[in-house]
Amino acid sequence: MKASVPYYAPSSGSRVPGWSERALAGAVSDRHLALSALKEILIRQFDECQQQQRKCDPSLGDLEVEYLKSAVRSILRYSSEARHFARELFKDLTEKEPRYASFYVTPPYLIFHTPGDKLEVGTIHSDTIREGGEMFTCWTPVNAQQLTYPALSFFEGSHTLLPHLAYRIFRKLRIKAIAEETLLDLTGVNKLDLVPNRDSSYFWDSDLLHIGNENTGGVAHCAMVFRVSQDPLYYEPSAKCSDLINSNLSDLPNPGVGEVAGQIIAAAEIAKSAPNVLEGNDATKKWVDSVYVQKSAHQERSAKYLSFAFALIAQRFPSHPLANAYYLMSFIYGKENLVGIERVLTGCTESRQREGILDMLGRTESFDSSQEKVLLGKFGIRPRSNLRSVGASAKLLSWLN
Repeated sequence: MKASVPYYAPSSGSRVPGWSERALAGAVSDRHLALSALKEILIRQFDECQQQQRKCDPSLGDLEVEYLKSAVRSILRYSSEARHFARELFKDLTEKEPRYASFYVTPPYLIFHTPGDKLEVGTIHSDTIREGGEMFTCWTPVNAQQLTYPALSFFEGSHTLLPHLAYRIFRKLRIKAIAEETLLDLTGVNKLDLVPNRDSSYFWDSDLLHIGNENTGGVAHCAMVFRVSQDPLYYEPSAKCSDLINSNLSDLPNPGVGEVAGQIIAAAEIAKSAPNVLEGNDATKKWVDSVYVQKSAHQERSAKYLSFAFALIAQRFPSHPLANAYYLMSFIYGKENLVGIERVLTGCTESRQREGILDMLGRTESFDSSQEKVLLGKFGIRPRSNLRSVGASAKLLSWLN
């Protein structure tokens, strides 16, 4: 069964747009305002940290700026404000469409676009993950001001059968003689450039093609994203919507951007001493042990910040010589984004390398989550240690813990 788009209400010229808009109201709006207020505080701290660092190093590079951006993203992801907002948003959703109570939702993810930042400009894509079953995305602006530029472009109707199949064939054959947008236009797809309302949430079908556009405004733009699926997505912690709605959330103070960025920078120094981690040799084992020692010096919450941050940093700089070290560090610090270990295993050219990495991690880690079971199943491999944990009774790696 194909997922419907929650709160479906066509708001454009297309009969089957594949997306909908929902104005925030009541408790959802209150929590959204609190989240936006926190985000504005963190953005001011981000700007101050960046100015201070540029005084010391006028040639501050994109990687160093990414450390600061990852700090903002991490703080917001694990903040009480984000969790309260998520709970009220999905409570509202399931009250209107009860069947989604049994679906799973990913943790808060912050889109963070500074003005003119080319690294954040997206490409045409969909959000479908094969293992997720029915899926849709929820995207909410988190800004003190109303945007004046089209942050998103939707290719309306691209989730329907004919355009969807045509586009898949197009991508598989890597046809270069025709532009992607031209192809979609020929199949009856309408491109809609959306200037999102500050006080609304947007929902779209996971198969809907869309793109995140360059920030041509004068201030940073942020949005909070959740992916909702029939089955839990394997690449990060998950939570059933009903569990999120009924969770007891304690309010925790948030650290500053400078504090978290300092922890990221300190951990990045450890990455500089990493050997080629894909080899999984004695030098790699020694380095991995040093990362575990460094992790033990952190409280659980700060370790999660680091786990998430290094997965983000490596994804934004995939050709960086330390990208695989960052990915491995992400897994060691907290399994907050299993894309990291997936990319490491994908980078191995021989099965012995994959087995060596899993054996090395298996000295400390229990591969005991349902997400890890799915991930390892994609490669057809299992660690030789801690096998008892990988089985039918595997637990869900939850972000509500």
